[in-house]
Amino acid sequence: MKDSSVPDPHPSDDFNDPDLAEPRHRQQAIGVGLSHKFDSVIN
Repeated sequence: MKDSSVPDPHPSDDFNDPDLAEPRHRQQAIGVGLSHKFDSVIN
């Protein structure tokens, strides 16, 4: 049984929210950059 008093941490409509598109892309770009830097240090 799901507790309806606890909000869903990942509501599906967040992915369609245009206000969150730019921050999401920025976060992804930062993650990619950090991943490349990490790879270059390891290799």
